[in-house]
Amino acid sequence: MRLINTHTWALEEFYARVPRYAILSHTWGEGEVSFRDMRSPERQRMKGFAKILQTCKLARADKIDYAWVDTCCIDKSSSAELTEAINSMFQWYMHAAKCYVFMEDLQRLDENAILPQCRWFTRGWTLQELLAPKVLEIFNMHWEFVGTKADYARAISVATEIPEAVIVGEAALGNCSVAAKMSWAARRETTRVEDMAYCLLGIFDVNMPMLYGEGWKAFRRLQEEVIKRSNDLTIFAWSSSAGQEQSSLPLLAESPAAFAGSSSICPFSDDFEDFSVTNKGLLISGDAPLRVVAPVAGGPERSTERYVLHLGSDEATGADGGVYLRKIGPKIYCRDGGSPLAGFGRNKYVVRHLLDATDYYILIDPLTATTISRLTFRSRAIHVPTTGMFRLTVQAPELLWDRTDRVFLRPKAYKGTHTRSVLFLGFKGNLSVGRAVRFYVFCDYRGASPSCKMLLWDEDDSHPSNSSSPSSHVPFADKYRMETAHWTDIATQIPELERAGSSIDVKVGSQVYRIASSFRKGVVESLSKEVELFILEFNVERRPYNSKIDPCLYYNSFLRDNQMAHRVNNDSDSSHSPAASILLKLIEDYHSFNPSREVPVLPYPTPLEFSKQVGRGRPCVYRLDPNDQPPPTGNDEIDEDEEDEKVRNRLTKDEMKNILSCSAFSWTRQSMCEKVKEDVEVAVTPDGRADSLYRLPRPQSRRGFYNEEKDEDEDEDEEAEEVFVQPATIKMSLSTLFDKLLIPQDDDEEEDDDEYEEESTTTTTTSIGTNSTNVNRRRHEKRQKDTKQYYLQSQNSNLTTTSSSLSPLLEDLPRRHLPFAGPVLGQPEAVNIWIGGSGSVTSTHRDPYENLYLVLKGCKTFTLYPPVEELCLHAKRVRTGRHVLVDSGDNKREKEFEIVLDDDIQQQEQEKSAPETETDTDTDTEYDNKIPWIPIDPDTINFSSSDTSAKTKYHYYKYSNPIKVKVWENEILYLPSGWFHHVRQECGVWDDDGQIAPCIAVNYWYDMDYEGEKYATREMMTRLVETVRREEQR
Repeated sequence: MRLINTHTWALEEFYARVPRYAILSHTWGEGEVSFRDMRSPERQRMKGFAKILQTCKLARADKIDYAWVDTCCIDKSSSAELTEAINSMFQWYMHAAKCYVFMEDLQRLDENAILPQCRWFTRGWTLQELLAPKVLEIFNMHWEFVGTKADYARAISVATEIPEAVIVGEAALGNCSVAAKMSWAARRETTRVEDMAYCLLGIFDVNMPMLYGEGWKAFRRLQEEVIKRSNDLTIFAWSSSAGQEQSSLPLLAESPAAFAGSSSICPFSDDFEDFSVTNKGLLISGDAPLRVVAPVAGGPERSTERYVLHLGSDEATGADGGVYLRKIGPKIYCRDGGSPLAGFGRNKYVVRHLLDATDYYILIDPLTATTISRLTFRSRAIHVPTTGMFRLTVQAPELLWDRTDRVFLRPKAYKGTHTRSVLFLGFKGNLSVGRAVRFYVFCDYRGASPSCKMLLWDEDDSHPSNSSSPSSHVPFADKYRMETAHWTDIATQIPELERAGSSIDVKVGSQVYRIASSFRKGVVESLSKEVELFILEFNVERRPYNSKIDPCLYYNSFLRDNQMAHRVNNDSDSSHSPAASILLKLIEDYHSFNPSREVPVLPYPTPLEFSKQVGRGRPCVYRLDPNDQPPPTGNDEIDEDEEDEKVRNRLTKDEMKNILSCSAFSWTRQSMCEKVKEDVEVAVTPDGRADSLYRLPRPQSRRGFYNEEKDEDEDEDEEAEEVFVQPATIKMSLSTLFDKLLIPQDDDEEEDDDEYEEESTTTTTTSIGTNSTNVNRRRHEKRQKDTKQYYLQSQNSNLTTTSSSLSPLLEDLPRRHLPFAGPVLGQPEAVNIWIGGSGSVTSTHRDPYENLYLVLKGCKTFTLYPPVEELCLHAKRVRTGRHVLVDSGDNKREKEFEIVLDDDIQQQEQEKSAPETETDTDTDTEYDNKIPWIPIDPDTINFSSSDTSAKTKYHYYKYSNPIKVKVWENEILYLPSGWFHHVRQECGVWDDDGQIAPCIAVNYWYDMDYEGEKYATREMMTRLVETVRREEQR
């Protein structure tokens, strides 16, 4: 040790017996005297020499002959001496007779108030200079004595969060947690990055070589040295900075600043952990079990189960806590970078399980964690997503199961590695009210792709079964819960498993439900990376039941068990004609195999997936959302190239993004009007019903103003004729149409404001708009009921026809067809745009086309009926006509509607073309201007009322199962050809100003396929319906 003689100012070296010495603590500034300068006569002219003189003066006054000042007592040109000095410095300060602290920015007055604000309390090296000395005296900028650290211990403790007992030396540093000691340096700084670690060597009583130039690696080396000497887990109790959120974090902190909020965290008093740093990561082999937790109110945002390693407790809150981990592979974890510290009173969770896992690793570097996650243990592993119907209750082996991502990991980090172990899953759910079902899935992944077998769990006998006489128990309760079970072992314990398949049948009352399991390839995000996985899926369908025969091997109508048949057999008029009985039986069987009354909402499809939906002949909704996972390709060949599959999935997602980038999805009123410069043909009706049936009050009169109410003198028994009426058409600009659709508020409607405002307080925000927008929408809908209804429609491809004034809008749409539909259906026969308000209704009908409805603004509500229910809709042949607008005779009144029948028009044209001599001929000629149309409105028909007229008139309608579906903006409804549909519209919102927008949709029509049996079967049903009508007329 090199010391300054306080009498001669000469440097003297001591190797063994070091005399009493005083020591200086200060912050460096300009003109400091170095070891070399101390031997120069110029030293007295240097600014820093004054500090050396004052230190010697104070030491002599205290009868101390030697002093130590860091600026001149260390030869910093020698790396060996510098390393020795830094490793010994804490001891030198601790053994000094006195430590003089010179605070050059401390004034004479108010020392107690400003003392902690001095620069000396912000430097890294002065932390050990505060704690190590037994006697520490403080001097201000004039070298006037201020007091000792004991005098100001309370103020220093408040400023530094260091306990008073530690400051005055009453408590040993060894009794403080690693996290707490790190936090004392969290807000301190050093000139060189490496010194932030080197200044803490004495605090943690460790030694290590100095390697200037290594940057923050020095602090990592410090933590590794601390781990070698201490088993205090709080060394990992640090938080990432605000901008450091990522999928995974390093296990060791980058700097002491990460411990800023950890000053009160201490280790468990009864823990004696065993952990060490290896080249694989941190090996924990002691009693440090992992906890599986789930958040409660106020906890982390993610609701899935997560892993937590408890580190200790917070003395301030009394709550235990630790760090969140992500499982990377069997017994391999990494720190979760997307969350703060777990627990410690900062977020709440409930502990669900304690995992008896020993000898597991926590990766130290985040790069390694991310790489392994994508390319090894997770690639093509088995994923079990959450489902609304069945809840996962048990899984094994825990060694391979990741609870956070719900994935069975690969057992080895090698590409192409599969598992010989049984991957076991237990589920519980409800198939109907009061009927719970439990079953188990055994996943077999010994080949290139997984398969599964299912067994039903009999709760009464407490064992799984695939028959009526099971004979064994599931061996996963204890032994195999953590470790693995091989198929050879399970086969001997559960012989039923050999005969099991990938589905099970569950009888509920008189119904049998088949639960089938399968795997599909998909992409799931994990640790901010997309990983290709095999996704387990369930399909539930109702099947016919026969107590003597396996229901999956035969087709049985089960008429006596079906609810519909019960209605038939108990109907007051059960004497149906033979043709009607056949059709009702067909309807019943259809509903038995298609029990769902919901239209599925699916991600954007590939052509293959869409072709499957077309083959099923069932409607569905496709959602244009880039965040959806792409659907499976359907190709699970063993030798399929993985990169080709990823490219296809990426192209599917890119294709959807290209569609959403079309200008039509961001149309505004202004942009549409700028494109459509010519007038457009607009349909108008008195009440919004488009191509609908109207009642003529006097059947004998073929002309007259439309009025659905009878005259006072009209015979009540006289049946009003129903006529199919097309709308009137007028020409107007697109801007005028928008004005017509969005009528401004009248003065007399202001009295309804309070009603609408009160209603809005209980209305939640929907995908169409905000509460205030909903209020405007309801006002708009109310006004539309009392005025003419305008809408733009066409069945002649008003977008693709070059002569159409609307054709410029085609540029903003996906050209000609939707990409996934082209390879399946070819080019569309027509592309039509529909624009209307919420008062417009399209009556029930069907089209001979494959339909794709793309909704751009607002919402469309479809009521759907499958072709098999044609009998239930009571179509009839009616005369045709159209609305015309005629002058009312009063200049103050608008034009009124009149219904003109096509028979009258045809007769007038014939009269005009006939010779004058033949004008008096018979004018009662009947014309065949009748078409079949459906009189039923699903929104108004009511069988539950006391009025029996509808029940009698439409007595087959009760056997239908109408399906309702709302199609929102950026969604596409696929409606197979021949499906009957009734449509209502809801208004939307313009993106640019938030004002009410009309409903806007584009309809793609594709020719139906007349080949095969579908069209022939449909024609046969139509002929049967006609036969029923004839039979009933007889």
